[in-house]
Amino acid sequence: MDGVDLVTIATLGQTVVLAITLIVFIVQLRSQTQAIKDAAYQGVLNDYTDIVRTLIDRPEIAELMDDLRRTDPAVESQVPPIPPEKRIVRSYLLLLYGLFERVYILRDKKWIDEASWQEWVAWIEVMCRNPLFAHVHTMTRGMFDAGFQDYVSGALARSSKTRDGGESPSSKPGD
Repeated sequence: MDGVDLVTIATLGQTVVLAITLIVFIVQLRSQTQAIKDAAYQGVLNDYTDIVRTLIDRPEIAELMDDLRRTDPAVESQVPPIPPEKRIVRSYLLLLYGLFERVYILRDKKWIDEASWQEWVAWIEVMCRNPLFAHVHTMTRGMFDAGFQDYVSGALARSSKTRDGGESPSSKPGD
């Protein structure tokens, strides 16, 4: 081998190493950017949880939730007004609804295993038997993850069939 071949091989090797390093850097940068976005969204979800907790702590401002019902004629016709003594329960169920959405999104991202998801499914199905949970679901249509709301619609339908016809509920995601 002469000197030119060694220089060419060395240059080619350096180019390959540099390209691989650049690819690894780009992948890490994208992962870090996604982690920052996830953390920012988690902060928003935490703020939302604090707001709903305030509705529980201060029931007098729960009228804001009734205003949601009044802004959409379709929702207003489907969702009757809630008596003041039930507003705290509704706010608590709204908190649970938000928690269930977070778990659903984690399952959707495959960040929790199927066994853990099935534990949450059992809880969601129990909550679907509560008429106020159905109220929260209808009242907040379009305000949560669409896939999650579709899942809850299916769970509510299964719960209704179980109450009406004695069928056993299914826990398949996406139904």
